[in-house]
Formats: sequence, structure tokens, C-alpha cells
Amino acid sequence: MDLEIQPYESMGPIRLGMRIEELRWIIPGKRTIFKRDPSSALTEMHFEDHGILVEYVPSGICISVEVALPANPLFQDKQLLQTGYGELEAWFLSLDPKLKINTAGFTSIEYGIGVYAPFGDEEPEEPPEGVIVFERGYYEKKYE
Repeated sequence: MDLEIQPYESMGPIRLGMRIEELRWIIPGKRTIFKRDPSSALTEMHFEDHGILVEYVPSGICISVEVALPANPLFQDKQLLQTGYGELEAWFLSLDPKLKINTAGFTSIEYGIGVYAPFGDEEPEEPPEGVIVFERGYYEKKYE
């Protein structure tokens, strides 16, 4: 499934701020609802067939969308899960000089996009494992 990213707005048909009830109608197939941390207020809905994970707050509002294969996230016509991590990091750095790079990938606060590549330093020619799009303030907010 091709998922065009609009920074701080959407990934494909999934809009940040969308109600969880709406998501159930726009993404077909099996879904699993769970919490990564039992003490967390955040809940996630995993659409396994599509490689999509939606995170939402107790009120049922979507705050982030994470994807892995077979999803195909696109940003400015670049296929993020089909491009080698080293090339992708260099490209994002040219777009966002304040890119936050760590051992598991990078985060662009400028564009509201993160890339997960735990082996990116060791295997820069390999594509990342996942991509996240998040709402403004996502990393600063405390959800209760």
C-alpha cells in the first residue's frame, strides 16, 4: 500500500487527529489492539496485513502512524523503505540540518518523520525497518 506522507498531517489515508472509529473503516482486514506498556495511557492498533501501526490517546485520537513492509511510505516521491539507510539519512540531512540522529535511526522534528534502522550504521546500504509520522509535540507530550 502506497502511503504518501504529508508532514504533521497524514500518512496515506490516515490523518493525525483522526478518530479510531474512522480508521476501522478506511483500513480493511484484521486488526489487533494492544498497549506496548500496560501502564501507558496510549493504545495501538496494528493492521498486520498492511504493516501499519496506529497509536492513539484514550480519547481515541490518532497521534502517530508507524509502518513497516509491506507498506510503502513515500515522502517527496522517495520510497522510504526501499532506499538504503545511508542515502536516506544524507537526503534528510540536506532537507533538515537539525536532524536528530542516533544509533537506531533518525528523527526530523522539522517534518514530523522518524526512521527506524537499528543496523543503519553497520549496513548503510540496507533500507530502514520502519517509518513513523507523528503529531507536533509528540516527543515532548506526556500522555496520561
